[in-house]
Amino acid sequence: MHDRVASIIALRGLMAVLALTPGACKEADSDTAVAAGRSEVAYVVLRVTDLPRSEAFYRDILGLRQAFRYEIGNGAVELAMGYPNASGVVTGAAIVLLYQPNRAEPFAHGTSYNRYVLAVPDVQATFQRLTKLGLPGLRMPVRYERFNAIVGFATDPDGYTIEILQRI
Repeated sequence: MHDRVASIIALRGLMAVLALTPGACKEADSDTAVAAGRSEVAYVVLRVTDLPRSEAFYRDILGLRQAFRYEIGNGAVELAMGYPNASGVVTGAAIVLLYQPNRAEPFAHGTSYNRYVLAVPDVQATFQRLTKLGLPGLRMPVRYERFNAIVGFATDPDGYTIEILQRI
């Protein structure tokens, strides 16, 4: 069963890479070519060690809501979290929390992963809330005129760096 889960995850990763790689699909095969007008970054998958803890962090601290939850076999779960639209439905990009309780080998962040970025309407209010909740390791927001943004950093329960920005 572990091989099946690994195969599903690898296939999803390959599909994402092909969708984002310019020229990955030949022009002659226009039915399967990725068109910029129809393409989007759908989600980013993060491995987590404690699904309830991570779900609570993304829901209660960062304000994300569940988009979908899939039991993918062998106890593994993918839980997608994103920001809801005005109707309360998550329709945009999401962060998928991948929990694999039977995974034998540990996972490491490595040196290639750096961070992911969340855009919020009011970065100061967001950091006031994070500070009030006692979230450790915050790097308070700084205004960067050249980037037209106010940017701060936080860390999730599994050590992933989150850049939190407000566009100005």
